[in-house]
Amino acid sequence: MSDNTPGESPTYTFTYVTTEAIGVGSKTSNIFYMTLPDGFPSIANIIDYPTLLDSNIVLKVNGNEKVIDATTLGPIGGSWPNGIQMSTLAGSPGLTIPAGATIEIIVTGIIINPSVGDYTITWRTAESNGTATEWYSAVVKSDVLPANMYAESDLKVELNHNPSKGIANISTSNTSKIESTNLYGKRILEKEIDNDVSQLVLSDFKIATYILQVEGSQNSIAYKKLVRK
Repeated sequence: MSDNTPGESPTYTFTYVTTEAIGVGSKTSNIFYMTLPDGFPSIANIIDYPTLLDSNIVLKVNGNEKVIDATTLGPIGGSWPNGIQMSTLAGSPGLTIPAGATIEIIVTGIIINPSVGDYTITWRTAESNGTATEWYSAVVKSDVLPANMYAESDLKVELNHNPSKGIANISTSNTSKIESTNLYGKRILEKEIDNDVSQLVLSDFKIATYILQVEGSQNSIAYKKLVRK
């Protein structure tokens, strides 16, 4: 998830490897059959079957994005408010995913983060009747950053081009060091600077939300939220 703040509707990326073929010529027609766990709000902007959710979902196979339309997949969605189903069954001529392929399902603006806590999301590849071929799961954490992460300080920081997928410009005064961490505290970047304007190249950052810690020359510290889109 790109942002774990409760109530937000960020990007969720589901990555998994199938050990069996999916699609045309196989018993497995459902690429992705996911039901959210208890505690999650109803899916945002739910679009019931049979409307395609192609603007909200990206499908990649072995890193290559696949076209989502009536030639590859049946309708994406679900008539229930807490799940998403992607099936090749109604696609014409359809889609074939080979055994051993890495699948990425990137869902944006549909799933709403639940209240604070750890949650296990499960999904499966499945036959046309819903019988599971393979099960997958991932633990996600919904959390709130400490209030003091956004506290004002004597060090003034302006962050331009945020959110960004390219370059973020940082304008400061008397800055000596910039450090970026993800929401779990893992350090992603640290750089020393000796001027009032610096650039962060975000092309190597994963799509997510980061905390930018800017340290001034007089031991002052400011925090900013940085979003890589």
